[in-house]
Amino acid sequence: MSSESTLRIIFGGAAYRRSSGYGWRIHPVKKTKKFHYGVDYACGKVPVYALESGTVYRRGYQAGGAGNYVYVKYPRLGVAVAYFHLTSIAVKQGKSVGRGTKIGVAGTTGGSTEVHLHIGVRNLSTWKWQNPETWLVNYKPAGTGSSGGGSAGYRVGSTYTLRANVYVRSGPGTGYAKKLRSALTAGAKAHTVPSRYALLKKGTRVTCKEVKVTGSEVWMKIPSGWVCARKARKVYIM
Repeated sequence: MSSESTLRIIFGGAAYRRSSGYGWRIHPVKKTKKFHYGVDYACGKVPVYALESGTVYRRGYQAGGAGNYVYVKYPRLGVAVAYFHLTSIAVKQGKSVGRGTKIGVAGTTGGSTEVHLHIGVRNLSTWKWQNPETWLVNYKPAGTGSSGGGSAGYRVGSTYTLRANVYVRSGPGTGYAKKLRSALTAGAKAHTVPSRYALLKKGTRVTCKEVKVTGSEVWMKIPSGWVCARKARKVYIM
């Protein structure tokens, strides 16, 4: 995956921009030269999410520094990812998380001058900081290889975001009929395009109930039916 794809998971598809990199810089609050052990991404006060299965190692508040913070340990990856300057925290210490679990809401608590998310990455063996940008670009979801097999990185029970409008079908494949919009619940209809068939809108959050991989296609079962998550190089659900 690219760093952009990995960040789409963390930000749930919300807009962001890189505002400060890893390394030496003039601290925006203290105005002194300090090493920045993470990367800052300016954004709105948007929810931020876990990458995959892990555990909330630590959460708390650091005045004049990290503000509201959460560390999530990812044993498979050998790292802990830090989320700093949160407006609020949505997880409890010691609890398990999965891909799409809401960690909190980005903010500007602690030593901060704007709403943003500071992402830090620490090695679980040494607890030393790593350059998050290098790590993010090399991240590969669980169950994926060069061919993207297995569950293609999607986890049952986790929540994902539609990157495009997608039809809801009665089964995992284009050979199955498109569901009628009238067959959906009122709640599901609110996230569809007004039409005869159930066409979910881009940006809709969906919960994964099952995954089927067929050749270059990955299909996800959601409460409303089946939707295409990936097809060849195209990704419809992130």
